[in-house]
Amino acid sequence: MQAHASPCKPISRDRLSLFSFAILICLEFVCFASTGCNHGLLKSDTTTNSDIDSVIFHGGYITADREHFVGFDLNPLKIPTDHRIQDIQSSCECVSAKQITIESHNNKSILQVTVHPDSKLTGTANLAVELRIKLSNQQLRSAVFEFVHYDKRAAIVE
Repeated sequence: MQAHASPCKPISRDRLSLFSFAILICLEFVCFASTGCNHGLLKSDTTTNSDIDSVIFHGGYITADREHFVGFDLNPLKIPTDHRIQDIQSSCECVSAKQITIESHNNKSILQVTVHPDSKLTGTANLAVELRIKLSNQQLRSAVFEFVHYDKRAAIVE
């Protein structure tokens, strides 16, 4: 019997880099899923009560090295003018929010969202933080603040 060598093809550099990139993405997903805040709301975390109106605010890319403030118009939440916000709870300690009023613009109500620094973050994290808003008449509103929190030393690849 004569042994035959297998005609193996060398792995191309492009395939190897694509495979390595896929492994890195999987590792990043596993790492961010197991640490810190909810890096995306799970279905069980979302509000299922049909009495609660929900709005999504997009914050874009926010660096994790310092505190950031982002403001959103409260009109999409349809808060009656005769009621005020009593309390705002966040699903993540990395974000807090409060209502502010800009008096120079006809008493415009703004939701001021504060994104706190995260010195432990390496890379990027896609976050969807739920803000549960309780009004003075006990009605509830829900806003989801979506943003990408990233370490300035990390490369952002889209």
